Amino acid sequence: MRALVVDDEANIRKVLKMLLTEDSFEINEAPTLSEATKQIENYVFDLALIDLRLPDGSGMDLLRKVKEMNQETVVLVITAFGSAETAIQAMKLGAYDYLTKPFNLDELRVIFGNISEKLSLQKKVRELQQYADAYQLIIGKSEAMKRVFTTVEKIAPFDTGVLIYGETGTGKELVAKALHDKSRRAPKPFVAINCASLPGELLESELFGYARGLSPAPTHRNGASSRTPTAGPSSLMRSPRCLSRCSRSSCASSRTSASVPWAAAPR
Repeated sequence: MRALVVDDEANIRKVLKMLLTEDSFEINEAPTLSEATKQIENYVFDLALIDLRLPDGSGMDLLRKVKEMNQETVVLVITAFGSAETAIQAMKLGAYDYLTKPFNLDELRVIFGNISEKLSLQKKVRELQQYADAYQLIIGKSEAMKRVFTTVEKIAPFDTGVLIYGETGTGKELVAKALHDKSRRAPKPFVAINCASLPGELLESELFGYARGLSPAPTHRNGASSRTPTAGPSSLMRSPRCLSRCSRSSCASSRTSASVPWAAAPR
């Protein structure tokens, strides 16, 4: 778990860092609004502690920014100038709690412990949900299917292409979708392309795009560049017919190009 501590006082950051470390948080620090903004653009935080009065701006603006970047980030608002109106405003913007300086360290330990437990439970729920979603359409409890699931679990974290083969109707596309759902690309779209349904002369342009004109630096591209997401996987369903117009390396073998894994599946 990662936490961001935003306060212009070094001693406050030191104390909060010490307490958070007790609950196994990795800590990032920022003394200003501008520095904190850079941090949230480069990291995903589970927890953010934000002082409302910063040298270069308002912590309320940072609270809005944090929630825009990741709605699930737990935010604790901290200030020495507390008021009921400010607390209500912070809660409306999505703050988890409102703390007033000077701190009671024992109370902070309880609050951080509760947040750590909450985040751990949320993580477990997400992992269970992800597992259920990835395999919900694949039916089978045999030893062979268990080996398929184990293989998917081993392969999914890696940034590589995958070759899936099997008879028609055995669920190759479902396995490709499970690989996608278990990978770091899960938030991106999954595109399945059936090569057999495309005319041979359109196959390469559909998969890889085409450029108008004969200039070495074409100014217009169409096809795959507009259809296939640059950071998401595609599943190619191959048939012998497509090999006459598209090279075997394009469809029959798995490949990685521009971080896109091509899960080629013979049909």
